Formats: sequence, structure tokens, C-alpha cells
Amino acid sequence: MRTRGQAARFAGIVLLTLAGRAAAQDTHLLIVAGLGGEPQYAESFRAWSSSLQAAAEKRMGIPRSRITYLSESPEKDPAQADGRATRDGIEKAFAQAAALCRPGDTFAVVLFGHGSGAGEEARFNLPGPDASARDFAGWLVPFALQRVVFVNTASASGDFQKVLAGKNRVILTATKSSQERNEAVFGRYFAEALSSDAADADKNGQVSILEAFEAARAQVATEYQRERRLLTEHATLEDGEGGALARSTFLGGRASAPAERPAEAADPVVAALEQERRGLEDKIEALKAAKGSLPTDRYEAELEQLLLNLAMKNEEIRKRREGRKP
Repeated sequence: MRTRGQAARFAGIVLLTLAGRAAAQDTHLLIVAGLGGEPQYAESFRAWSSSLQAAAEKRMGIPRSRITYLSESPEKDPAQADGRATRDGIEKAFAQAAALCRPGDTFAVVLFGHGSGAGEEARFNLPGPDASARDFAGWLVPFALQRVVFVNTASASGDFQKVLAGKNRVILTATKSSQERNEAVFGRYFAEALSSDAADADKNGQVSILEAFEAARAQVATEYQRERRLLTEHATLEDGEGGALARSTFLGGRASAPAERPAEAADPVVAALEQERRGLEDKIEALKAAKGSLPTDRYEAELEQLLLNLAMKNEEIRKRREGRKP
């Protein structure tokens, strides 16, 4: 059993460690523009997806290598689209992301399109076979050590939430159930919220998933009110923590991140230290995954040592960076 002094020391190590970990975690983003059916819908889904892809790279600082954009008509976005939005294409994209994601990374999926069905058979409409909520649940199994953000902006998407909900997951849907089947506009405003500073309610320089959700939901209500229509889509968010997880979840880094990376990459010492830090983070996540099979005392001792090593590595990186400033 820990003494009060040991507990305080351990808490201090945890705080030091967490302070340096946020910037080291990577975001992997999959964007899918599904079956439009009619030309105006196909163009909307393509435009929303394309704008989010551009914002993810240029504004959020997510490297292009960690963004996959699948489209019903990839030929319309030749410089951006990575392939056709089919069931097989999405399954392949999930497998590729699973191979690249490290423990502690964020894997985000954003779907723009039409939906149908209910329960586990709720579907996201695609050229060829649709992808069901059960399909996505299976594809998400490998991401047990990552934070998952799953956003389905399609009509009749509500049932995806209960099928996909789980620990360390943030699930957003454009509707509250499969019965809200009219075309949804939530996707447009969600993409816009992540693409500008307008949704940054707390003015911290980043738009959290919760802030983007609340801004988009408000814009949806305003549009229906302006057009004097009955509100037929009610966006919902579930993260198992009453919104706390969504509030602390961001895609990529601050807007200034891309400009900072080249200078850091030019310093081989920082690059080596970052690699060592990632190795320690991987060991911590692996230890957490094995917690149930270890004696409590051994688990706590090993975790404390790893966290201490990581805090020291974070401090070493910080000092090196500050020493390089003019």
C-alpha cells in the first residue's frame, strides 16, 4: 500500500508526464464521402469531405501521410482523394491505420453521406455493398489502445452510437435514431467548425471535438429555424464521460504546428529524443494493457518507473528546444 508521500510523488510524476505527452500523440484521420444518389447530394458530400481534408492538413497540422480521403468520385479531387469509397476500400483503410497507429494515438473517422437501416444493420450507403454498423464495430477492434473519434454525419445514423460505443471512444451521429431519415446537414457545419476558429469557444487556439459538435448542432438548429422547417435531425454525442473525453480531444495540433515541425526535424538530437519518448510511451501503454495479469504492487512500481523516465525525457526535450531558441 502506498504511503501518503509516495502517492503525492506518484501524482507529481503523472502530471509531469501528461504535460509532455499531448504533443507527442499523433492523429490518423479517415474521411469518407459516400454514395450521393442525386447530383446535389454527391457534390455536397464531396465538398464537405474535401474541405475537411484540406483543413486537417493545413490548419490542424496532420501530415498528409496520416490522412486518407475516400470519395464516391475520386476523379473530381485528383490531388486530394486517395481512392474510391467502397466497402472494401474502407476496410483496407482501417487495416492500414491499425498498422500505423501507436498506443495513445487518436484514430478519427468522419463519414459524409446517406444512411439507412437500424441497429447493427444500420448502414452507411456506398457504391456497391453498404457498410453496416456491425462492419465498423469489427474494423475498430484493433484500436483498443487508441482514442477513437467516430463521426457519422449521415441520415438515420443514430443507431451507430450504441453499436460502436466503448471505452476511450467518442461517437457522434447526425441523428438520434434510425428513424430520422431525412437528409442531414450536420456534416456541413461539423466540417466548417473544424476548419476555422469560430467554434473555439474557450479561445485556447484549438477546436475540440465537443466544441465542433456543439457549434455544428447550433448551426443546424439555426438553419431549420431560418427556413421555417421542423427540426428532423438531432445530433448526439456519446463518450462515456458526459462530454469530458470529447472536450479534451483534438484532431492534430495547434494551427502553428506545421511551421514548428521543420525546425525540430532539423535537429537530430531532438529527433532521437522524440524517438526515445515514443518508445517509453509504447511501453507504458503495453503495461496498461497487461494490468489485469500483473500483481498490483508490481504494476504500480513498473508504471511509476516508466512515468518517471518519461517525465525526465520530456524535460530533456524541453531543455534542448529552449536552448536552440535565439
